[in-house]
Amino acid sequence: MAAALPHAFTLVLTLVLRVDAETRITSTMDAFLVQLHTDTGVIGQPLCWGDTGAGGDCSGIDFSNVTEIFSDFYAYVAWKKDLGQAICWGDKQAGGDCSGVDFSNVTDVRSTLNAFVALKKDNGQAACWGDMHAGGDCSSVDFDGVTDISSNAHSFVALKRNLGQAVCWGDADAGGNCLGLDFSGVTNIFSTWYAFMAFKADLGQAVCWGDARSGGDCSGVDFNDVTHIFSNLYAFVALKQGLGQAVCWGDTQAGGNCSSVDFSSTTDIYSNSRSFVALRKDIGTGTCWGASHAGGNCSDVDFDGVTHVFSNWHAFVAWKKNLGKAVCWGAAGAGGNCSDIDFRSVTNIFSNGFAFTALKENHGDAVCWGDSERGGNCSSIDFGGVTSIFSNERAFIALKSSGKEAVCWGDTHVGGDCSTIHFESIGDTATIRTTTPPPSALPSEYAHGARVALFAAAASGLAVLLALGAGCCCHSRRSRQQTRTSSGRRSRCWRAWWRFWCCQGTVPFESSAAQKGQQAEHKEQQRTDADAGPMV
Repeated sequence: MAAALPHAFTLVLTLVLRVDAETRITSTMDAFLVQLHTDTGVIGQPLCWGDTGAGGDCSGIDFSNVTEIFSDFYAYVAWKKDLGQAICWGDKQAGGDCSGVDFSNVTDVRSTLNAFVALKKDNGQAACWGDMHAGGDCSSVDFDGVTDISSNAHSFVALKRNLGQAVCWGDADAGGNCLGLDFSGVTNIFSTWYAFMAFKADLGQAVCWGDARSGGDCSGVDFNDVTHIFSNLYAFVALKQGLGQAVCWGDTQAGGNCSSVDFSSTTDIYSNSRSFVALRKDIGTGTCWGASHAGGNCSDVDFDGVTHVFSNWHAFVAWKKNLGKAVCWGAAGAGGNCSDIDFRSVTNIFSNGFAFTALKENHGDAVCWGDSERGGNCSSIDFGGVTSIFSNERAFIALKSSGKEAVCWGDTHVGGDCSTIHFESIGDTATIRTTTPPPSALPSEYAHGARVALFAAAASGLAVLLALGAGCCCHSRRSRQQTRTSSGRRSRCWRAWWRFWCCQGTVPFESSAAQKGQQAEHKEQQRTDADAGPMV
């Protein structure tokens, strides 16, 4: 079963490069962490950099006996499984404070955007922390019999596979309420930003819940003969590969309507935030649908010879590896135009939210394109010895073959400058203090969107940068955001998404009709703003 989430960008982004031990890069949206890892856990002291409010400073963290490190969008968890303990840092309201959480007997850790759940599968219990409106409160949830936990941006679903049941929590309008649904026979759970789909592959059936416009209503969909499920932030695609057919549902402006698309001979389907592309690799053609400004129109694209397709928030690149060529489409400023890029000798392509990097490993070189302020310009970077590249939303890090040397580029506030990071010290047992680059002026308004995969994570919904002040935040969060602004650091409430997020946090779930209407307006504004810019 193909993954339902856009590839290459996830909520919990942990990619591995093998050296003497594994050198792991784990990111939040605004920070990086690099560690040495073996089968027994973390070796010595990891290094962190980027936005300290999103986990970019771990100099005071005791990593002894840490077995795994997890992240959501703005916080990290260092799990000491054998001791039944954990340490968290980053944004406290997004899970960066777990001081009151009991980690004894924890078997699994999962996350949404701003919350974590630690499952104790063997004794039917769990602990949650972070934003209560994103799943950070599960005190009333019965975890007895839970076998799997899945998430979208704002909610969790805990499947009791053997009982044919499930329990959900988080944002009730985004999938956090699944009372009354029949989960018997469920084989897989998929998600968009605001909705879930529980697929019963053996029965040719499915149940959907959450925001109907984001795929939470599939009551009229025929799931017989479905072979693969795909999703972006707001829509699902169920491919019936054997029949050359597919059905789509969710936001019609983001790929939820594919009635005019010919799926015959389709070999692969890819997505970004609001669009899909169905590739017919064997005959060299492709079809796109969804938001045209984000890659939903590829009528002029030549797919002959395409071997791989990559995406970021609002653009695609179709790589013709054997020919040393590529074609790009979508938002030009986010990587949708690569007509002047030389793809000869390229060995791999990577993306963040706004840009692409094509690595020429055998030549010690790379080319970048997209938003120059957020990773689209790497002309000054020495790629000699680079073997792999990792990203968060607005920055890249290229790790060299030794595993103890790296170069970074992109937004310096969120990890795009690692010149002060002593990578040769990775794994040392002494505490290492790193320096976060000083902030510069606030970036200009975003003109292009970005993608987050809900993957496993990942990932996630969009919004436009609307204002550059903290006044958008509400009540108890106002002083925090104003403090961030007055200290010279970017307020997370510039954008409509963050305005919605922080203001929603002041409205209880059991709200009045007027409050619910206001929440709906915020959510609709978020969806509208998604067309113009990113969330972070």
